[in-house]
Amino acid sequence: MTRVMRPVIDAIWWVLYESSVYLLAGFALAGVFHVLFSRWTAMADRLRKGNIRSVLWATLVGVPLDLCSCSVLPVAMTLRRKGAKPGAVYSFVISVPEVDMVSILQTNALLGPVMAVVRPVVALITALVTGLLANYLQPWTDRTAPPMPGAGPSEAERKSRSPDADPEPATGHVHGAGCDHDHGHDHGKAAPATTTEAPQGWRASARSALRFGFVEFFDDLIVSLLAGVVIGGLIAVLLPKIGLDRFAGGSFIAMAGILLLATPMYVCATASTPMAVGMIAGGVSPGAALVFLLAGPATNMAGLLVIAREMGRRGVALYLACILVLSLAGGLAFDAALARGWFTMPVLTLSVAEEGRSWVKTGAAALVIVLSLASFRRTRLATRVVASVARRTGLPLTVRRVGFAGAAVALAAYVGSGVFTVEPGQRAAILRFGRATAYIDQPGVYAHAPWPFGGRSVESADLVRRVELGFRSNQPEMVQVDPSLDEFLDEAWVVTANADIIDLRWSVHYRMSAGEAGFRAWAFGVEDAEQVVRGAAESAMREAAATRGIDALLTVERDELEAELRGRLLGPMLERWGVGIDIVDVRLVDVHAPSPVHPAFREVASSAEQKMSMIDLALDSASITVSRAKAGAHERIEAARGAAAERISRATGDATLFTAKREAFAAQPYVAKLQAWLAATDGVLPGLKKYIALVDPERAKVEIIYGVRGDGGRMAPPPTDVEH
Repeated sequence: MTRVMRPVIDAIWWVLYESSVYLLAGFALAGVFHVLFSRWTAMADRLRKGNIRSVLWATLVGVPLDLCSCSVLPVAMTLRRKGAKPGAVYSFVISVPEVDMVSILQTNALLGPVMAVVRPVVALITALVTGLLANYLQPWTDRTAPPMPGAGPSEAERKSRSPDADPEPATGHVHGAGCDHDHGHDHGKAAPATTTEAPQGWRASARSALRFGFVEFFDDLIVSLLAGVVIGGLIAVLLPKIGLDRFAGGSFIAMAGILLLATPMYVCATASTPMAVGMIAGGVSPGAALVFLLAGPATNMAGLLVIAREMGRRGVALYLACILVLSLAGGLAFDAALARGWFTMPVLTLSVAEEGRSWVKTGAAALVIVLSLASFRRTRLATRVVASVARRTGLPLTVRRVGFAGAAVALAAYVGSGVFTVEPGQRAAILRFGRATAYIDQPGVYAHAPWPFGGRSVESADLVRRVELGFRSNQPEMVQVDPSLDEFLDEAWVVTANADIIDLRWSVHYRMSAGEAGFRAWAFGVEDAEQVVRGAAESAMREAAATRGIDALLTVERDELEAELRGRLLGPMLERWGVGIDIVDVRLVDVHAPSPVHPAFREVASSAEQKMSMIDLALDSASITVSRAKAGAHERIEAARGAAAERISRATGDATLFTAKREAFAAQPYVAKLQAWLAATDGVLPGLKKYIALVDPERAKVEIIYGVRGDGGRMAPPPTDVEH
């Protein structure tokens, strides 16, 4: 419960802290404008004439009038019954709550000057467009409008009246008219800023301004304002927890969902501002928050019923359609302008840093709280609320009984604030007057004396935390036209060994050291572990980068740099300090040249890479050519060796054959002579069939028969004078 309520309380206090000075200034200006514009007799005549002029007057007259979203309705309906054109009435209803000083100053305090300008400008455009369109379509809308009782005095009656006569007073909230809610208004009083005579003398004027600003108008708005502050804190903290963050962002669906949420419910313009802060802190885009700021105060079920009764069904349909369409268009256009970098919105952090605390803002917040308590007592808010609850529920409730019950609940909550749980993976220490008296490392339920006598310190031992240097992942990435606008350059730019600057974005993962000593050092030895790790990591990175060149860091030594930071520099440094922090890992996220020279550096790097690529290609081609030449030489050598071996073998065979023949011829000379004769005959008479007949086998005599064209002729036998 404490883990949920503490962020809610911090968010509520932040909204009150930031807006109190502007709220007080706004209420003071409301009183001043009330005195200056206390007479508006001639205004009704200006609102009756001209389609364009009446709308312009109604829009401009709403700027100094400080009426809330509910009290503006009786005044607007009074103007309608006095004969004001429909467009003037619509413009008055839209412009008055959106452009009052309290809302503008509060918007500037919580959402910045851009939203403080965009919100009233879009509201005035919406009022003008709606009013002009209503006057143009008046014949169409009047078909469903009821007849106006007392549509204003006749010309003779107006001439007979004194110029200084007060106009018909505007009635206050009429429950039958649809304003059946209760947000601190005094329903028995008339709507402010209308009929009070201007006081005589500056002292009387000052008293009248202060009374109206800090009594009448303050009583009228403070309940809705504080309710909006509380709802804004709840939205900021609980929006992601209850799963509504799926509607976060700036899409059309998200804006349409917020529009459907804002249309039926009642919210004052002043109360809607802290609620919009909570939406933006919960992930909703500024454009979607602008849709809520425009549609919320201008549309609610009670107001729509009043407008429908006075202006007809077509009139309220036209009024609602213009607000819905123009609000969506304004929200989408605002988000588009932010995306293009035309405007910038401040980063909302719903907490007040100790070093940034302003005693002026703190005093203003305390004064608002005191004035609120005085207003509650003056308007008897507690009595009215208790009576309303008793009437609705039938319970016998009184202020005293409710007070006793509230005190009992508060006492039980105070005593029970000392009960807490230690979950698995957590370690804790029980404190007594700020000193640790017991160390807990086992899960379970424990108790200590309530504040201010006791306390506790519970930390997650197994949770790995992360510190980002040079960037922040939880912030949307924006395209910077000017690189010097990057707020993290001081962390990212590091000097290398060759006096070059390199842009390093890296993260450090760390956790609590083990054991009781590590817990005590973590919980009581350092005020902010993240800042300690951030400072140590930045120092270690600069030391490590100073020993390396920029080329090595950009290419081959990233892993070595991470290992050195993790093992040799950052870890031992924190261990020497004794802060109870263990380094888990160090990772380089992005490494490049500084943004101003990054394009030129990339061109040089690309040229160097192209040069190295060409060298590699040349070396590869040379290696292939040399390998091919070596292979060709080896092939030729082996071929020559093979040819030599073949020739030697053939010559050896031929010699052996010749020797064998010689020996055979020597043994049989006739055979050699016959072979020579046959060879000669075959050469002389080619193409003839030759038949060798063995005539005398014993003496190896043969007869050769030649067939010439088939005549079977014989030729002389070979010489036979050789003795065998």
